[in-house]
Amino acid sequence: MDSLKRITLFRIIRENLARKPFRTAAMIFLVGLLTFSLYTVSYITDSMEKGLSSSVEHLNADIIVVPGDYDGGIKDALLLGTPITVKFQQNWADQVGSISGVKEVLPQFYVATLAKSCCDAPVQLIAYDTASTYVQPLVEEAYSGTLGDYEIIVGSALSYEVGDGALFYGERFRVVGKMRETGMGFDASALMSTKTAYDLSHTDIAKDYFYLEDPENMVSSLLIRVEEGVDSAEVARTIRETMTGEDVLVYTTREFVEESREQVRVYNGFSTFLLTVLYITAAFAIIVLFCITINERQKEFGILSSIGADGTKIMLIIAGEALAIMLLGSLSGVGLSAAGVHLLAQFLKQFSQLPLLYPGVQTQVILAGKCILGAAVSVAVGVGISCYRMNQIQPYLLVKENE
Repeated sequence: MDSLKRITLFRIIRENLARKPFRTAAMIFLVGLLTFSLYTVSYITDSMEKGLSSSVEHLNADIIVVPGDYDGGIKDALLLGTPITVKFQQNWADQVGSISGVKEVLPQFYVATLAKSCCDAPVQLIAYDTASTYVQPLVEEAYSGTLGDYEIIVGSALSYEVGDGALFYGERFRVVGKMRETGMGFDASALMSTKTAYDLSHTDIAKDYFYLEDPENMVSSLLIRVEEGVDSAEVARTIRETMTGEDVLVYTTREFVEESREQVRVYNGFSTFLLTVLYITAAFAIIVLFCITINERQKEFGILSSIGADGTKIMLIIAGEALAIMLLGSLSGVGLSAAGVHLLAQFLKQFSQLPLLYPGVQTQVILAGKCILGAAVSVAVGVGISCYRMNQIQPYLLVKENE
């Protein structure tokens, strides 16, 4: 018993882990791989779901009308911020606004800036009627005043801050507001008044790329809100019937993002299957490695038993080693994933063409905790099986192993 007292639990755990470095490293790697995969896939999935929900919320529209030839481009502009110039000489706003059930109509006009000396960077410019009572809350939150000439409100992804100057088509704009992050196209866009867009189109540089003769009848899209209690799908159907012969597409907001939502569902299904297979495989490997290790150490446990260690002491040694492996593996896996997942998500955004809204710090901490807990469960199963096997061996047999 005196010999046992001189051997601290921490020392035993440390020496045992060091005695089998490759096996210990393999178990740490498996736990790390498990938490890395869980965190990465969960982070991206959560970002996709938040991005779509944010898109629906911040569009603040029940119905969207777009020119038929520019359907995909406008989707990319609104959901991803991909710059596009769309101008259609059509007075749709008055026609749509007269339809029963329509409460408000907000025409928008899209202009893509250039990556040349005339512009700071390629940015999506969105012009809207500042006199309209239909103001999107996101815009109103960023700037409560009325946009003046050559004043803009910028998205969160742009490097400008309030008070900065921005150069587009050789003209200097003043930033008066900055929108919060939404995960959609607004993050990489700049908003201006329709009057400013008209004036800009007549400047020497801009008129070669887009020219507005009649800005009141120029439109890229219409955002429509319906009266309270009115079925937006029914109003959308009426708009389609009213505008028969016009080259337009009419969507409810749900329909507008449905293709993206289906992509998220497919990705979630695939990732869930992949994670399930990975989790089962990694957990099984961890359990097998623990069992092999315990089986090979019967002599060691026999020695500890012969100098006075009881079953509880031996179980604490096993549990301590498992805890060290779990913490080293899970923390390194989550840490590596957290460090690189943002870049991976950016790549996936370009590949999948989906809006992404990244989780906040609190959500990431909760997500990391869930991943570590998932790894702990697999390790705990391995420890439980190992301890059960140890309890089936009589102490005198452990001691006999050393005779």
